[in-house]
Amino acid sequence: MSAIGSYAVLKRHQYPVCLQRAREVRSETSGKWFFKKTEIVGVNEFKQAWQAALADEVSFDYSGYVLGNLCLSGCFSKPQ
Repeated sequence: MSAIGSYAVLKRHQYPVCLQRAREVRSETSGKWFFKKTEIVGVNEFKQAWQAALADEVSFDYSGYVLGNLCLSGCFSKPQ
């Protein structure tokens, strides 16, 4: 068992702005046939809104190993 990742704590009043910026992320295609080019638009605006809303980010790298060892040791089993 491993849990590698993190969770983010956002400022409540900035959360709707992040959602709106996420809705605005889209791909745009230009050109024809062999010369088509697809570009993702709105990612930079979303990243800026996310950074403005981010209050804290907590990493829990390797904590899954600890939880796995607890499970194997019977720590989470029901008392008899």
